[in-house]
Amino acid sequence: MSPELELFLKACSHYHSARALEKQIYIRPDGKLVSMHGGNKTEIATTLYLSALEVVTLIGFTEDKCDSCGQPKFQISRRVKELTSRYLPSYLVK
Repeated sequence: MSPELELFLKACSHYHSARALEKQIYIRPDGKLVSMHGGNKTEIATTLYLSALEVVTLIGFTEDKCDSCGQPKFQISRRVKELTSRYLPSYLVK
């Protein structure tokens, strides 16, 4: 499996897990939408959505490394902005 496909599948897994948590929080067993505070599940779902976004921005990304210590420079906000500018209108990218 290619590294790009692996990253995409990881992002999909994070997204799917977040949706499953949201369903537990906001949708009753009869399918009706309810509004209630999900507490910890809401925080976990939000983190999973952000993780999915971060992982998908790694597709095709070549990381820079620090010249002095060799650690990767993550540049998450730049990657997210580049991704969103490809697919969203400019007023939403800001």
